Amino acid sequence: MSIREYRETTVKLLYEYTYYNGMKANEFLADRAEANETEYSQFVKESFVGVISAESEIDKAISELSNGWKLSRIAKVTLSVLRLAAYEIIFTDTPAKAVINEALEISKKYDDPKATGFINGILNNLAKRENKLKADNAN
Repeated sequence: MSIREYRETTVKLLYEYTYYNGMKANEFLADRAEANETEYSQFVKESFVGVISAESEIDKAISELSNGWKLSRIAKVTLSVLRLAAYEIIFTDTPAKAVINEALEISKKYDDPKATGFINGILNNLAKRENKLKADNAN
C-alpha cells in the first residue's frame, strides 16, 4: 500500500468513528479490523489513535482557523480529512506541503468538490502557525 492509501484508510476510519460514541480508539480499530477481515498498518494505527488522543487540541486548532464555522457544521468527511492532516502537521515531522497535498487529493476523491478550498485554507494557515511556533521555540 502507498502512504496515500494508508491516509485514505485512516480518513475512512475517522469518519466511521464519528458514529461510534464512547468506544475507545483501540477497541474500535480491533472491531473494524475484525469486521473487515484485515490488519491495519502501523501508520494507520498510530495516526488513528493519535488523532483520537489529540482530538480536542486538533479540533481547537481547526475551530480557530475555520472563520466562524462551528465543527458541527463541517461535513464529517471534511472534518475527518482535516483532523488527520492537522494531526500530521502538528505532531509529526512530515512536511506540511506533502500533508496538505495528500489531504486535498483525498478530499477530491471522497468529499464535495467545494470542500477542497476550505480544507486548503485551514491547513495552509495551520502550517504557517505551526512553523511560527516552531521558529519561536527554537529561539
